[in-house]
Amino acid sequence: MQGRKAIVTGASRGMGRHLAQALVREGARVALLARPSAALDSTAREIGAQALPVGCDIADPHSVRNAFAAVEEAFGGLDILINNAGMSIVGHTESYSDTDIEQQIAVNFTGPVYTCRSAIPLLRQSAEPHIVNISSESVKVPYASLSLYAASKAALENYSAALRKELRDDRIRVTVLRSGFVGGSEMSRNWDEAEQAAFYEAAMSWGNFKETGVTPAAPEDMATALVELLTLPRELNVDLIELRPLAP
Repeated sequence: MQGRKAIVTGASRGMGRHLAQALVREGARVALLARPSAALDSTAREIGAQALPVGCDIADPHSVRNAFAAVEEAFGGLDILINNAGMSIVGHTESYSDTDIEQQIAVNFTGPVYTCRSAIPLLRQSAEPHIVNISSESVKVPYASLSLYAASKAALENYSAALRKELRDDRIRVTVLRSGFVGGSEMSRNWDEAEQAAFYEAAMSWGNFKETGVTPAAPEDMATALVELLTLPRELNVDLIELRPLAP
């Protein structure tokens, strides 16, 4: 990873923060894309000089263009794009507001399309280009009350499959990392206690946890697996890798 240049979206907290830390430890320079916040600034300070904080709302195409222009100016190119940013709003369809619907689709699906669009011209100039789109086990095992989250991640996976064909002649690798339950996840940080209780009750009722488990994987382990993925021989493309905790 020495000298490689990467972008991680949703990098101020949770899984994104751990991914960025792992890449820097291996010698990469990493642009941390997230909405401007104290958390973004503190994460950049903690990681050190190889981390570049870039305020960006990936749901806004103009913000994405500006962020990538800033990264290109600072790094002079790009080798890796990791679309990690994601969000969920728990609830039944009839209770979703217009904003609830728009936000989940924008962050989980439309945003990665914007970032891929801006990344591709830069990745074509790289000797080791790679796009990793972070998906969710919800695609295989949809949870009640998270219908839009599951659907938006499913859209991301299908988009990735088509994008892989578009970029194959350019030798740009496109991988979906389908993640199981990870400790320290930020996905539910805006849920209130009643919403969390209702979600868990529904998941138990439908048997989701029998397949997915309830013991979280360590985010550090997930980050280590990502580094291994990024350093596989260039002759290989991993279309889809699904990682979940071994413990039930």
